[in-house]
Amino acid sequence: MGRTAVGKTSRIRWFRWLLVFAWMGLIFYFSSQTYQQQNLQPELREWIPAHFVQEHFSDVRFTYAGKEISVRSLGVYAFVEFFIRKGAHFGIYLMFALLLSWALTPLVRSRLAALLIPVMLGLAYAATDEVHQWFTGDRTPLVQDVLLDGTGALCGVLVYALFSGIFGLAAKRRSSATR
Repeated sequence: MGRTAVGKTSRIRWFRWLLVFAWMGLIFYFSSQTYQQQNLQPELREWIPAHFVQEHFSDVRFTYAGKEISVRSLGVYAFVEFFIRKGAHFGIYLMFALLLSWALTPLVRSRLAALLIPVMLGLAYAATDEVHQWFTGDRTPLVQDVLLDGTGALCGVLVYALFSGIFGLAAKRRSSATR
């Protein structure tokens, strides 16, 4: 491999880690905001008709962190906001694990380690994120959110494994076909 190929590989590795740390910074930034700074309910009032939510979701009722989640107990817009917030937890950590898996690929030889490390680091970062929220105004740290984040990280690793396996196989087939 020539000198320029090694330099390019090194830049790609740095770029991968830059994305991981930038994503961690984004998580930290959002975690530093108070609930009022993240309150989506005023916008939801403009975008979603209350009668639509009441008509289609008034029978939805479950418990999350010891609190009833329903249109009746929260109100229409807090109910919708709950799903957006929890979806964001899941999606943010799914992306974190995808980026981390991508960055770790050149460094980890064991497939099991390549699956476990991003999930474990995702759980660890989620736990520290919840502790951070404890010190942020009107935010509540929840073990359930750590578990939700960890589930997102697990799904991110599985998505990465699926796509890298598919594309990895395709690349191997192309390279063997050209030999």
